[in-house]
Amino acid sequence: MLKVFRNAEKYYGRKSPIGRDVCRLRKAYYNARHEAAAQIDEIMGETASEADSSETSLCEKESGHEKDEDVIRCICGLYKDEGLMIQCDKCMVWQHCDCMGVNSDVEHYLCEQCELRTVDREVPMIPRPHYTQPGCVYFICLLRDDLLLRQGDCVYLMRDSRRTPDGHPVRQSYRLLSHINRERLDIFRIEKLWKNEKGERFAFGHHYFRPHETHHSPSRKFYHNELFRVPLYEIIPLEAVVGTCCVLDLYTYCKGRPKGAKEPDVYICDYRLDKSAHLFYKIHRNRYPICTKSYAFDHFPKRLAPKRDFSPHYVPDNYKRNGGRSSWKSDRSKSQNKDLPQEEEPLALPEEAIANPEPPPGEPPAHPEEPEKEAPPLETVELDKKTEEGSPEPREPCSPEERRHLQRERLNQILLALLERIPGKNAIDVTYLLEEGSGRKLRRRTLLLPETSCRK
Repeated sequence: MLKVFRNAEKYYGRKSPIGRDVCRLRKAYYNARHEAAAQIDEIMGETASEADSSETSLCEKESGHEKDEDVIRCICGLYKDEGLMIQCDKCMVWQHCDCMGVNSDVEHYLCEQCELRTVDREVPMIPRPHYTQPGCVYFICLLRDDLLLRQGDCVYLMRDSRRTPDGHPVRQSYRLLSHINRERLDIFRIEKLWKNEKGERFAFGHHYFRPHETHHSPSRKFYHNELFRVPLYEIIPLEAVVGTCCVLDLYTYCKGRPKGAKEPDVYICDYRLDKSAHLFYKIHRNRYPICTKSYAFDHFPKRLAPKRDFSPHYVPDNYKRNGGRSSWKSDRSKSQNKDLPQEEEPLALPEEAIANPEPPPGEPPAHPEEPEKEAPPLETVELDKKTEEGSPEPREPCSPEERRHLQRERLNQILLALLERIPGKNAIDVTYLLEEGSGRKLRRRTLLLPETSCRK
């Protein structure tokens, strides 16, 4: 039946007399289908709305034209094709009969824009839901000043900085501040709207957390505008609502944007959290889908491919190079080599310095028969070495054990000098590790200390 109506409208045109007759036939068909919905469900095995949506999507794929699709524009702002609907005879848009307060048997119906008239934008729920409280009236959409809030909308909330004497948080009014940063506002999903006996407006729903409000490892990556649904439910007054935003799943986010949505107010949500905000779970079913038809959604010419990064964690620049490996050691060694004097740059020890080292304090000199002399600088030692190479006088022989002992003492002096030059508050002397009595157990114990292992 729907295909017959579409073919007739496509051939004759919607605004033609035959097109208007087709519009009336479609209304009669929808009314009859609504009355026989229970019998159709038993025969088809699916609801009438699902069958209609599947037929519409199949027709769009076959024809490739989206301009002929039925447009839903109701005062409630919802694009659901559920319940009894009526079509305007002039602009051909569909509206909910309950929202407009009309019956389906109207012969010539015109919407509020084609026939200018005042309508109440606050639409009550008909019939009343089972969870209603006495004295409260529940609504599909409510007004906060000039802002229309609907079921399923995401909004910014003022944070609770004040508390009652009982300790309960008090949401401030959005009128207190003229300019507010988005990062300092809470993000909230509206699930229910109602008025109490005094006429005060309230909303019930759950919160969203930003990445820095969760407990996670620093290695976890996030999208720059990612949110996480948390089972934190709250009743808030509509006075605390600052503005609206849009939270999309990743697939819809890459496809396009809802009409009228600003890019800074669009977020991604693909995971939910537990009550402690520690565990992350993938969301497999979106409870609040977005209408992606052409009259309500702007499609991108090419799908986006967003990437996660390490935000909100700050990553130093030296960790972003070399494939993420640290380069502080090489930078530190270069800076230390610049600070060292020229006389200590050559690490190759001359033979004269090894044969005649300066004895450590508290020990007798290695050759008592020679008088004590001050240790000449390294440059003079090298000059003496060159002159001694040309002289025919042989040097005194040295045993291997004495030579090994002298090398150890000279190495200790060099290591102590390097330790004094390390930039640090508390320099630790670890030369005892080079003694002969140091065993494996002592070395294992010292390796567990990060500062000692670093000095080693």
